[in-house]
Amino acid sequence: MYYDLLHSPDAVVPDVARTARAMVERVGLPEPRPGWFQSSACHGYRALFARVHPSRLLAPSRLEVITPGPRTSSPGVADIPAYIDEIAAMQGDRPLKTHATVLTSSQFPELVEDLRRSGVRHRVDPPSRELGHERLWIGFSPGGGSDYSPDDDAGLFFEVIPTQCLGLPEAVRDGTTAGAPAVAPGQMVRVAARSYLVDDLDPVLAILEKRLSWPAERVEGASGERRAVMAVNFPRSARFELVEPRRDPDAAAHFARWGPGTYATRITVRCISAKADDLQARGTPFRILPARGAAAEILRVDLGVVPGFLFDFVEDEAEGVA
Repeated sequence: MYYDLLHSPDAVVPDVARTARAMVERVGLPEPRPGWFQSSACHGYRALFARVHPSRLLAPSRLEVITPGPRTSSPGVADIPAYIDEIAAMQGDRPLKTHATVLTSSQFPELVEDLRRSGVRHRVDPPSRELGHERLWIGFSPGGGSDYSPDDDAGLFFEVIPTQCLGLPEAVRDGTTAGAPAVAPGQMVRVAARSYLVDDLDPVLAILEKRLSWPAERVEGASGERRAVMAVNFPRSARFELVEPRRDPDAAAHFARWGPGTYATRITVRCISAKADDLQARGTPFRILPARGAAAEILRVDLGVVPGFLFDFVEDEAEGVA
């Protein structure tokens, strides 16, 4: 299976610094280190790759916050624009927008060749002066600028990078956490999932499996309230979840207003009651969504508290690791 890690559930926002402050002050993410920020004049963006826990053994997936930035024109063939404004505009006026959900693959050349043989529309950006690795974009073509076709990724917007470029500890591959620091009550542990609302699960799953060789790990629920969890190789990676929103009142209301698109980001914590106390102490508005079936109790931070994100917190032990 090609896909190792959901590297960074992302959000397109007007102001990276403002979102970063809200992440820290309103929901308690660690203070960003200088090295977690990126500013690219080659590609025209500013970004933060935030972490919910400093240890990559515990939390290999990060949160990407991105906004358009100044771009220096260059004749270099590798200095391809990020097209952030154009991709955001394709998603209308919804409050939660993606630039691209970033996946990683240890078999990057093989994946690209598979897509080529299958006729999947894609573009591979070569390493540039500022980014030392290739980037694969689904739905875009070489020389096609921001022209995008949703036929090959069901309109979900994916980027794939080589896993090797991340320099992750080898133990991340099997989920081993020996030697990782202790987690205090109320502290975040890892990014568990990014959900995406879809009208009908079956055709989306068929496209992802046929065109991207990406199967679902499992499909849960009954008709009208199904959730597909897409497979990845690394156990502690965040999962990409496709959700039919019919019977979940929050998701159904969001879908009715803004249609299909990126939705909630789920983060695990040690001791959910301690996290509730922490949010109350910060004056952060949230609701408790009671457990439903196999789904654990959720603390849902109000939409708009952190620009670009809808955060859910769940008990780490309840979430489990595949």
